[in-house]
Amino acid sequence: MSAPGVLVVFTEPGPNSNDDMDEYGTSGVRYTAADGAKPSWVDVILVPDADSIPSCSAAEGMTMDRRVYKLDYDSHPDASSAPEPGEFALFLGFTPPSVEEMIAWHEGEHFALLRAVPGWVRTRRFTLVHRSGKGSASAGQVMLLHEWASAASFSSDEFERMIGTPWRERVLKASRDLERRILNVYKVLS
Repeated sequence: MSAPGVLVVFTEPGPNSNDDMDEYGTSGVRYTAADGAKPSWVDVILVPDADSIPSCSAAEGMTMDRRVYKLDYDSHPDASSAPEPGEFALFLGFTPPSVEEMIAWHEGEHFALLRAVPGWVRTRRFTLVHRSGKGSASAGQVMLLHEWASAASFSSDEFERMIGTPWRERVLKASRDLERRILNVYKVLS
């Protein structure tokens, strides 16, 4: 059975690389790093079957970390009613000590607090299928992708409340492979 998901490609382009996302032939978003971290480009490409995406190696002269994730949760599961991508995204990757506790936290507390943050657009949760290329030493087994209308969301009282709960602290403190990125939409491919 096919499982929809995303192909996530972290790249630091070399001098001869181009800005062409059309090579993917599907819809997705190209982000730039809003946090100043490297790699400075992140492509999130929708795929109809996460299990059918093969591994690959990085192009010469380019640093590339390529990950395939299966979709587990979408705050807007009906694609026809899904909102346009927000201007900013918060990418959070981690390997929780207990997937069951992480899901209970996400669905029992975190999602309700996210929805209360001004400017929140959409949240999706994914599980890593496989990873290839060169990049960071490890990738979390879970990826949360939160989309926001503006960076002002990150300084709101509601955002601080959402990231300051004891349950969130407990889940993330016990997790490994923690990776947090703030990304800015560069280009939308539909």
